[in-house]
Amino acid sequence: MSVSVSVEETSSSKGTYDSMMLCLKSPTAVCLAGQYRGGADNESTCLPCPAGSHQPANGSASCLPCIPGRANNLASQPECAECARGMYSASPGAIACADCEPGRFQSQSGQLACLLCAAGKYQDGETATFLRCQACPAGYYRTDTDKAQEATRCLACDPGTSSDAGTALCQPCEIGRAGGAGVRAAPSGDAAAIPAGCAGADRTAEI
Repeated sequence: MSVSVSVEETSSSKGTYDSMMLCLKSPTAVCLAGQYRGGADNESTCLPCPAGSHQPANGSASCLPCIPGRANNLASQPECAECARGMYSASPGAIACADCEPGRFQSQSGQLACLLCAAGKYQDGETATFLRCQACPAGYYRTDTDKAQEATRCLACDPGTSSDAGTALCQPCEIGRAGGAGVRAAPSGDAAAIPAGCAGADRTAEI
């Protein structure tokens, strides 16, 4: 009884297996992409590349770890998948990508790290994705910082100051207009004309 294979035949070596089992040494068949066989492995079969690795080429003696920015949670894969936007993988051989930490974002796919929110913006981790940071609302601020935990919230402007949305600093309100939780009174004490941003409404200390 004859045995036939539909893949390329070659001499027995690493990356090939004995298609007629160990009783026959020829012909041998090349291991497919996503598989491998090292010199010390059983000659009768190819092995699947484990999760966290891949092999795009036929006839390989080993598998390659997923590079940072990619991951793979399945065996026998020719390629690792790019991390989606809002996610990252920092180390080689990742099985899964991780969400960006609160205070950070990532708008591109296939990245090895997430970016810190810019001044005037924050990311509290409660949104559906980490594709972008949110602007601090009017009356709140966040200065530029390299501490991610401080990029998870905006702080309320001090009494007598306010800010536009998405700004890093609060500015003093004009005389006669209120901001934060207090009022800078005009010389006459008239504080009737109060625009948005200096409305004097009570605010919590942070959001």
